[in-house]
Amino acid sequence: MTRVLLIILLSSYTIFNHYAQSQEVSAKGLNQISEPLVKEFIDFLASDEMRGRSVPSVEADKSANYVASKFKDFGLKTVNGSYFQQIPFCSADLNVEQCSFALIKSGTKHEFAIKENFTPLYDTGNSQATGELVFAGYGITAPEYNYDDYKDIDVKGKIVLVMKQEPRQNDTAKTVFNGGRATKYSGLAYKIRNATRHGAAGLLLVTDPLHNFALTAQGHLWNSLYMKGNPNPMYNLCTEKNNNIPAVQVDRDVINVIFGSVDSLRNLQRNIDEVLSPNSFLVPEISTNLAVLLEKDVFPSNNVIGWLEGSDEQLKSEFVVIGAHYDHLGESYRPNNMNDSIMNGADDNASGTAAVMAVAKAFTESGKRPARSVVFMLFTAEERGLIGSDYYTKNPLFSLKKTVAMINLDMVGRNGNDTVYVVGQQYSPELAALVNEEISKSELTKIELRTDLYRSSDNFPFYKNEISAIGLTSGIHEDYHRVTDNPDKINYLKVQRIAQLTYKVAWRVANTKTYYTVIKR
Repeated sequence: MTRVLLIILLSSYTIFNHYAQSQEVSAKGLNQISEPLVKEFIDFLASDEMRGRSVPSVEADKSANYVASKFKDFGLKTVNGSYFQQIPFCSADLNVEQCSFALIKSGTKHEFAIKENFTPLYDTGNSQATGELVFAGYGITAPEYNYDDYKDIDVKGKIVLVMKQEPRQNDTAKTVFNGGRATKYSGLAYKIRNATRHGAAGLLLVTDPLHNFALTAQGHLWNSLYMKGNPNPMYNLCTEKNNNIPAVQVDRDVINVIFGSVDSLRNLQRNIDEVLSPNSFLVPEISTNLAVLLEKDVFPSNNVIGWLEGSDEQLKSEFVVIGAHYDHLGESYRPNNMNDSIMNGADDNASGTAAVMAVAKAFTESGKRPARSVVFMLFTAEERGLIGSDYYTKNPLFSLKKTVAMINLDMVGRNGNDTVYVVGQQYSPELAALVNEEISKSELTKIELRTDLYRSSDNFPFYKNEISAIGLTSGIHEDYHRVTDNPDKINYLKVQRIAQLTYKVAWRVANTKTYYTVIKR
């Protein structure tokens, strides 16, 4: 054997031995994950004082601050000097006194009452509109179905009246849309956007009269109109400026003024459906005055993010994400028979949050740093539609292309001592194989899910960005999303075991050069 070959072989052996040893999980770190530790975290997050951690709320902020303080104690690094990624939420409501709607027909003005005769829709614009009135059928432009209610009709600067639903929606034998199932063209947000694209100044929506008798002005359930002292504001992620036109739903009184009777509109709809051809026209001798005024308040909420920098000069620029959501549903307006209204969310998802925090402590106390960097993320607003994790993937603080894997923990504290579900195996088979191997060496037993929960938790936005992502859960139970999801029902041993499993898996991922396949479906 030549000296050069010997040096190469020894060098290769040294590198191999280094990575083989680094894959061995630190017993010191593993021992940090204990029942008392996860109980401490869960008992705080799921206490009555946190009022169910709805987002946004003071209590959710307290929960985020608590997690951040623990990250600081553990010695995790901040990002840009903070453990928080701020996400703006908006609550919009009507200024009822400034909302108005009137028709001028043959010189006579007909004024209508908000809530009784007209109600602004959720996706309404925030402006005023005056103009002639155009009946625009269903308000649909669907080239793939050779159907366009706006064909050969000029609606620029005018108000359009459109019906709910789509042609022949209830006739599965004759429909040319989607076999009787609603398509995107039946959505109210679509109808408003389409009218806006065609230059309309405003939109009136009416329930389609051919299939409905009650033509009410329900619109959106605005807090100012419906709650009457029992506020339940709707919070959503603040978006860019709303460029939609003012849009309201109107009742049969409005239709009677415009067409003389609901039957006249019903006949128009019947004719459209029978020949599947639009019948849009300028309504003679009618003009419209419409005004919608919205007022918005901004309430920020935070993802909580801390990280441990890797030790390998090359691999430390790659990231392993361990995540969970810390929010829950807040308080119910229907207390149970024990007069308990707080949905504490001990399992959903104080348990997953506590497990991530425990894993973070294990990594920082392990006595050695992994080769890759490890990022710990506690997401806000999962219960509102994966808003926190989706926001992160659209505004990443670490390169998504360099993020090699994501492990998500959601509800890990119920249903016995030794069972665990692995969510998303079919989408990340190689990462799942590693997880299953570690389960086989643990005191846990994997059981198969009967339903696919992959799209319902924070692993999904990462998967959509082609990151291998696996979820761990102990499954649904009778206290899911109820006031009875309390800390006294948590199996702390199970939380400990799933946190230890997560630590072992993450340690292996963070100490190899392996990359994982993502199966897109």
